[in-house]
Amino acid sequence: MSRRNNIIGSLLNPLYLTPALWIDFSDASTITLNGSTIAQVNDKSGNGRHFVQGTASLQPALITSFKNGHDVARFDGVNDELLLGSNTLLKNVSGATIYVVRKWAASPTSVQTMFKISTPSSAGRAQIQGGNVSGKNAIGGRTLDADSFVRVDSSSSVTTAWRIQTGVYDYANTDLFQYINESLDGSTTSYQSGTATSNTDSASAVIGGANGISYFNGDIGEVLVYHAAHSADQRQNVWNFLRTKWAI
Repeated sequence: MSRRNNIIGSLLNPLYLTPALWIDFSDASTITLNGSTIAQVNDKSGNGRHFVQGTASLQPALITSFKNGHDVARFDGVNDELLLGSNTLLKNVSGATIYVVRKWAASPTSVQTMFKISTPSSAGRAQIQGGNVSGKNAIGGRTLDADSFVRVDSSSSVTTAWRIQTGVYDYANTDLFQYINESLDGSTTSYQSGTATSNTDSASAVIGGANGISYFNGDIGEVLVYHAAHSADQRQNVWNFLRTKWAI
């Protein structure tokens, strides 16, 4: 392979930007199955943030070779969720970017959460969701543990097509941006105070719900979290990788 192709290959790999969390349901080597359901999915970032579900009835199904030949996790919208305990995601950081590759089974009529990182009290530090305000896509969170939750709703309604939903949290500059695929779809430039997040561990992180509520009904292919507010070029790098991989 030429040097140019090596460079291009590295730029299309999310590790190039050093993720804090990388969950990839298409990578069978990271999945522990309980029959056809997922008991554990391991973090590919190298940070050891593995998500588990010990109760069989709460485990999402693994659907093999489903999207562009890749496996996905299917959440039933009733009680399926994968859990990570106390962790340092979004602890004392000046920015964050979260990418979720997902597909709803049906347009939601109430809030459904695909991914949540909690404060020490389990309140939402960052959430990627939908079903808010007449079925709109939404992201939200808080900078400091004591802050009120702020949500950004999109101008577009949730669809049942595959999408890359992205939240860019620029805490230092009080900005919050939501992207659906590669298009800006909701933002605020007054996202609380211009400071780093609280220097506290998160109580938990959840894939497929909000820790006992707001369960997601649909499929998830991949979740990536970075401890930086990505620039346009950095977002494009990750989007190119995900769009090509998942044929979005």
